[in-house]
Amino acid sequence: MLDRIENLNRATHRLSDTIAHELRTPLNRMLQKIAKIEGQDDLTADLKAEMRQAIRMFDSLLDISRAEADQGTGGGLVPVDLSAVAAEVWDLYDPLAEDRGLLTEATITPHIQILGDRNLIAQVLSNLLDNAIKYCAPGDNLTLTLIPEDDRILMRVADTGPGLPDALKPEAFDRFTRAERDRSTPGHGLGLALVRAIAARHGARLTLPHTEKGFALEIRWPRLQQSD
Repeated sequence: MLDRIENLNRATHRLSDTIAHELRTPLNRMLQKIAKIEGQDDLTADLKAEMRQAIRMFDSLLDISRAEADQGTGGGLVPVDLSAVAAEVWDLYDPLAEDRGLLTEATITPHIQILGDRNLIAQVLSNLLDNAIKYCAPGDNLTLTLIPEDDRILMRVADTGPGLPDALKPEAFDRFTRAERDRSTPGHGLGLALVRAIAARHGARLTLPHTEKGFALEIRWPRLQQSD
């Protein structure tokens, strides 16, 4: 219990510092537009869009904070059919990827179970697929692999898009990490930070394997230990 409280305190302090720094600019923009908003529909639409972005950033930061606070506790984790979750999320994003002109393929071994939180696992995969679709161009490949290994379950999401610059890889999972070329693309650089926090919550291991082109991320989930 003391460890969980300590983790929560650390996460809360980090969250407070981050919010104070990162929300100042978008909130100032909103205030400036509010002063000019009367009778101007375009400004109203812009303001609503910026508010939604700020809310999404708040939600992501809170999700990261909660996952970090629960790290190592094991509480709330139950047997989950990882294969079913992966298939359901893939079925949601595959049509979006095809609409963008991506070439998609999924290899999902059925009936793989782990100890986890179904919603958080779905959030991890949704983040990875959404990022891939966002940054890939028509003709790029997007693949999802879920297979058992010796003592872990491998989930791999890979694409042949622009990838992540080598200089950014050491800080890929830090909050608000974004390549300079991506600054014009909607987002806040919180997706991989959330993936890391949720993976740690489940005792999973993250790796960024080398790829000749594009981006790949591997998550190795602990196997569900069957009782005798």
